[in-house]
Amino acid sequence: MEGYDKLKSFSSNPLNDVSFIFSSSLDHKLLEDYLKFIKKSRNVNQLHENLKLATRKLFALDSFSECKIEVNPGYQVNTAEVKFLLKEKPFFLYHLEGDMDPTRFTCKYEFRGLAKRPNLSELRLGYLPDLKNIDGSFSYMDRISIIKDLSHGFQTGKTIKILDVNAHQSIYFGEIFFKTWNENHKLDIGYHLRSNKIATTTASAELIKNCIIPTDKYFISYTYKNERILDFPLYLKLRSELASSQSSFSKTHISIGHKYNFISDLFLITKGKIGYLHTFDGKKPCINDMFRYHNVKGFKYLGNRQYDNENNFDNAIVGDNLGSQKKLYFEAMLMKKSFPLFTHLRIIPYVFGSSAYIPENLSWRDNLRFAVGFGMKWKLPFGILDISYTSRAWRQNGDVPAEFQVFFNK
Repeated sequence: MEGYDKLKSFSSNPLNDVSFIFSSSLDHKLLEDYLKFIKKSRNVNQLHENLKLATRKLFALDSFSECKIEVNPGYQVNTAEVKFLLKEKPFFLYHLEGDMDPTRFTCKYEFRGLAKRPNLSELRLGYLPDLKNIDGSFSYMDRISIIKDLSHGFQTGKTIKILDVNAHQSIYFGEIFFKTWNENHKLDIGYHLRSNKIATTTASAELIKNCIIPTDKYFISYTYKNERILDFPLYLKLRSELASSQSSFSKTHISIGHKYNFISDLFLITKGKIGYLHTFDGKKPCINDMFRYHNVKGFKYLGNRQYDNENNFDNAIVGDNLGSQKKLYFEAMLMKKSFPLFTHLRIIPYVFGSSAYIPENLSWRDNLRFAVGFGMKWKLPFGILDISYTSRAWRQNGDVPAEFQVFFNK
């Protein structure tokens, strides 16, 4: 936040007035609540804290790609001038994705409403050549204006999950959700209709009868997510779910992550996750390999693609020991981003190494995974092309040895 040092000379004095200047032509009525909040500042220190909070809330609207604030002394004694440098996001975004693990091509279209009334709709269509099948979804989110900072929406569609080389699921889903605009809290209520295509050689009738097979499911879930705990850059995510499928069960997991910058563009992301699944009728989750999602076992690097958010803790590395009641794993990713040699070409290359510990076997060596990869983001006049390649340097039977992914964003 620029200009703050200029005001420290009268930080202990009362702040008589705050004036505002805007660099954008947007309807300033949108910011009315934030301006009233800022004007309540009694001194410069309080103004600084209120501006930080207002900036986070403006970003939460998801209508601005840049939200910069300059603070300067006002024209009169004990007054301040706040300048908002806002750059509105485009109203729509296109995504073209290619993923070889399994072979799946996806086209996604997003429409973002005007900043005056924030909303977001998304249409996604995908095709799996190996299965000669399609999937897709439609979602819509809007704001409940009578309740501050709360939004509601719905999502419906069909997706395909690969359980094993001989088994996959077609899942038809529908759900409604409520969440705060800063996404700290989210409540989901929904129904999943599953069509299982499982080869008899993979799962016996006895196994299906005595274990929890992913079938049609009613569920209600609560998710809490915070990227800064007690003013410390520590990521925390808690998700608790109560569901009824072939068996009634509850599922809870906690994720904790941290990003550490060694130097500019060299950083380490670490994350730990612990979870537990409890059944109410004595049935146990199946421990057969078919109930681990084959297409994500090992590694899947997505973090650097989501709107230039390189510390996307949800998507850094994926490992799922779905076949047990207890879930525990630890992962770390070291990444070097941006090399000066390519700057004039508008190319941002990156290299990374990823490791994870997923307790699936008694031998600690069998629980380790390690991968290395490289990629680049190329800023073209008509969009951003993102390409990455990952190779499993240390893998186990069933892990895909490598993956190549291509994203295009406009």
